[in-house]
Amino acid sequence: MSEKASGLPKLLVVDDDDAFRAFLEELLSRSQYEVLTAANGKDGISLAMQEIPDLIILDVMMPDMSGGMAAHYLSENISTQSIPIIFLTSIISEDQEMIVDNREGNYQFLAKPIRVEHLLEEIQKCLKGNC
Repeated sequence: MSEKASGLPKLLVVDDDDAFRAFLEELLSRSQYEVLTAANGKDGISLAMQEIPDLIILDVMMPDMSGGMAAHYLSENISTQSIPIIFLTSIISEDQEMIVDNREGNYQFLAKPIRVEHLLEEIQKCLKGNC
């Protein structure tokens, strides 16, 4: 985990659902994280390259650019390729959640709707390098 001016781990939330993004921003801020948000993959990539967060929470299904495509672009950039990513998706159920280890990085997939406690646990694991 890198040192930030605030001393808090920096998380980037990328989700096209305004209400859900606001919910996560509030939840994570109250959980002692510095939170950045983006409403789409393109803005998420730009913000990640500018701010270099400690972890990215990325919606899989978004218009214009999927979370998978955004993750691919991030994995191609030397400054963002090692940032752990937690994908949130409604296309899997909770019992199908998994960690995917591939040549582009380690990704955690969590089902929507999320269980808050589970998400917070997975964030902690990923920040400790177990994503």
